[in-house]
Amino acid sequence: MAPRDKTDIKANEVLQAVVLAETFSPKFQPLTEMMPFALLPLLGRPLLDYNLDLLYSNGFQEVYVFCHSRNADRVKEFVRTSKWSSFPPTRFVVNVISAENYVAPGDMIRDLDGKAYIRENFLLIEAGVITNTDLRQLMEAHKNNQVISNDKNLMTITVRKMAPDHLTRSPDEHFALVLDPSCKILYAHFNEHLNKNMSIPLKVSLANGRVSIRADLAQTKLVFCSKHVPAIFSDNFDYQHTNDFVKGIIEHEDIMGNSIYIHEVTESYAACITNMTLYSRIAIDVAKRWTYPYTIDMYIRDCHPQRGGYYVSSAGRIHPSAHVGQFSVVLGQVADGARITKSFVGEGSSVGKNVCLDEVTLGKNVRIEEGCKLTKCFVADDCVVFKDSTLLAGCILSPGVKVGPNVDLKQLRLQSVPLEDGLSGDVVDGVPDAAKFGKSCLAFEYTEDEDSDGDSDESDDLVLIEERWGTEDGKLSDGFCSQEEDNDDDEDDNDDDVLDGGESPLLSLDDTDLFFKEVVESLQRGIEENIKPANLILEINSSKHAYNVTITDVIELTTRALLTICVGEKKTGAQFMAVFRKGSTQIYGILKNYMKKEDSQRVCVEEIGRFYTSLRANCDESLIKTIQNVLNFLYQRDVISEDVVLEWFEDYEDKETAAHLKQFIEWLQQDSSEEGDTDDSSENDDGDEESN
Repeated sequence: MAPRDKTDIKANEVLQAVVLAETFSPKFQPLTEMMPFALLPLLGRPLLDYNLDLLYSNGFQEVYVFCHSRNADRVKEFVRTSKWSSFPPTRFVVNVISAENYVAPGDMIRDLDGKAYIRENFLLIEAGVITNTDLRQLMEAHKNNQVISNDKNLMTITVRKMAPDHLTRSPDEHFALVLDPSCKILYAHFNEHLNKNMSIPLKVSLANGRVSIRADLAQTKLVFCSKHVPAIFSDNFDYQHTNDFVKGIIEHEDIMGNSIYIHEVTESYAACITNMTLYSRIAIDVAKRWTYPYTIDMYIRDCHPQRGGYYVSSAGRIHPSAHVGQFSVVLGQVADGARITKSFVGEGSSVGKNVCLDEVTLGKNVRIEEGCKLTKCFVADDCVVFKDSTLLAGCILSPGVKVGPNVDLKQLRLQSVPLEDGLSGDVVDGVPDAAKFGKSCLAFEYTEDEDSDGDSDESDDLVLIEERWGTEDGKLSDGFCSQEEDNDDDEDDNDDDVLDGGESPLLSLDDTDLFFKEVVESLQRGIEENIKPANLILEINSSKHAYNVTITDVIELTTRALLTICVGEKKTGAQFMAVFRKGSTQIYGILKNYMKKEDSQRVCVEEIGRFYTSLRANCDESLIKTIQNVLNFLYQRDVISEDVVLEWFEDYEDKETAAHLKQFIEWLQQDSSEEGDTDDSSENDDGDEESN
């Protein structure tokens, strides 16, 4: 008999999976303020239920669901009351793991390492994944890659071929790959939003001969990992996402010898919900039965497809004069004259006379009164839209919201409770805006910090709707130029052969500017309210990964932000030192966290020098003198070393500012000289002892 293939899954091997149940994205707020992302219903079924069904049917036995502690009770309750808790532990067991300090997927993976749950290769999957892929086959492919690479393959990333304008291709996950065309080893990885050009390292083409550049692949968020992956995340705290991990492994491939493989899915459906447009499009795909066997009628047993291509449950009622289009699902009541297209009507919900719904999701017990028009909206449980109201282009109503009658709303996110300031719990505005949301309203607009200035033009609106819902025509922004745009570019740009990184035309501010603005706001609040440095570090790290800035940028901009806050409006030395003393705990704790090596210390000291040089032209001389206080403070607390300061000072070209450092530098040099004399004396003493 032929020997069994080494890549076959052993009969006694336990298949393990890790589900990341948080989205860490504001695109689903305020829905995720009221319910965990993993329990967000897709066609009446929680996303987590899709995941668990997929894993169970593919023979996985141990599942670890990671969520934030604020959502833990609801996720645990869902698992406890579902069929997934009824299996013997040896067949299928779901463990819910939670903590308060999760701010990115990387934190969850590091916690996975700390708890030592993983024993073999495992599957890493996000809660928004919808797929009917054979996971056992993919696991075998991952193991085969390990055999080929002599166990150097750390990760197999599953991708799906998608055209640039594919409706289920996420604008967040547009990326290009450079890989080996034969064995699919990943050589380079790019994920720069809306960049038309990219720079490929020369060493890739020189070292590997033939390479394949693919921009027609999309991530499925199905990642098969070696058991060593969690430990590598623990060793690299700046890895917050799998993309960070991939780039790090590729950059150090020559040193460590590890590799990343790509596996292309061709015969099955695979997509991941990362914004509300993808939520809507994937819901339509499920209604089209592309995800078979994970279809509506497999979960809602009494909901059956009709001749017109839509679904109706036994409790659903549709008036004979109403029109229900293909790929709609009706679990509630639809009155006469209503028109429903590619929409979901939840249990206990009612759609009034002459209502039009186009790509709309209605939760449970929702009431849409007569004459209303809704397009590309999400209306959660227990909401009411009073008569003759219009909701267009990406409105999100969280549970219990009421709007109308006779209102026109667009691109709004509403919640049923007043907005709080997020710190003391005080209500900012406790009275609904009846003029804006209707006389019968119970609605409060949910806004993010960057939206709070109230100044919005048409281009800002385009950015907002793209971020949350895709483009206004319902298609996704995919990072590629259309043919017309490309032709226009050719008229003004003759550098087609140059590979460089372009800036997004939709972004009015550089990401580093936005990061700096957020850090200043966080640190200012932190100093004023004496917030613990650890909490501020979490906010900074969250902003770091939101704007994809490097660790060098983090050190530079955080240093600049701290100094900017201390300068204030008066720009005097007295005011600077007053704020500096008040925030000394935060300044020390934050900078100490980021400066564990001399390279990072050098970045900090150089930024301090640049900052004071830029101040010198328009401030009081007493303020410039404080540079000595700042450097001495950091030196005395071992945030920076004397070698770093002395090396920097030798090259510091601002002689006027350097003059204020003369006393401090001389003291450092003297201290360094004394230490050298002490070391020489010790060596001589040792030599004398040996001769004796």
